Amino acid sequence: MGIMRFLKLILFSFVFLFLLLTAMGLLFPSKVLVSRAIDMQANAETAQAHVGTLTAWNGWLEGMDKAIFSDNKNNIAQIGNHTVELLSNKNGEVIAKWKGKDGSEMLSTMRIIQHESSPNTTTIQWQFEEEIGWLPWERFGSMMHDKILGAMLEKNLANLKSYIEQSNK
Repeated sequence: MGIMRFLKLILFSFVFLFLLLTAMGLLFPSKVLVSRAIDMQANAETAQAHVGTLTAWNGWLEGMDKAIFSDNKNNIAQIGNHTVELLSNKNGEVIAKWKGKDGSEMLSTMRIIQHESSPNTTTIQWQFEEEIGWLPWERFGSMMHDKILGAMLEKNLANLKSYIEQSNK
């Protein structure tokens, strides 16, 4: 009789702990946005030429040199563990969908912002947006997105800046 009571206590404790963690996780946002920007000495047209197509990413995006394109328009590429699909490229905004092998999807947006006061200075703002599920480990794990994705964005934007500025010389 005592062992049954102990097993019930363990079961109810796990259920209570799961519900508590789920409730705490629901306090976190369901959408994560990681964004970085960099200024470079180039006009908007030059910047657009280097970010507007997946094939143009080869010069600056880490891992792009090993990309495998899966359509004849070069709008879909396999880069490492992600499939990248170029969805839109218009009005200084490049939108791509990144899909991981685990099925997770992120929306990537690169904005090219021309400075009016200095026509030869352009800002490229790159962001990743991801919808997070309701499970507690997904919500708590999303706290690391800024550290992981942010570092990747900073490194690739720095590569882009040096690539563009070197090609302008």
